[in-house]
Amino acid sequence: MPRIKRKQIKFDEESANNLLQEIYNDSHNIRAKITMLFRKWEKYIDDESKIAVLGEQIVKLIQAEAKNQDQKILLLKFLKEVAYKDVSNKENGQDDSTSGVISNERRNALLNLVKNELEAKK
Repeated sequence: MPRIKRKQIKFDEESANNLLQEIYNDSHNIRAKITMLFRKWEKYIDDESKIAVLGEQIVKLIQAEAKNQDQKILLLKFLKEVAYKDVSNKENGQDDSTSGVISNERRNALLNLVKNELEAKK
């Protein structure tokens, strides 16, 4: 049975801008969610022990959301590296017929870099 062909990922200015917009939107959604939780939980706080428990839950939420944002920012870093490398090659007269398309070898190298960065942060 033949292997299903993988989708080619295009690294261009539009995809970088889309990722930046997604990161920006997510940041505002996270802020709104945390503000909503503060307002919702505020009425349940009677003493210091409840403040500590709720604070711990809020910190866990922020860390989970921040980890997701960090992964997107790391992806954007590699995306810009590839996209701007292609632009500089064109400016130097090294036009490539696969401009904007990443090879499987480079894709795997980027995935390994991302994996190593994430493991290093743990």
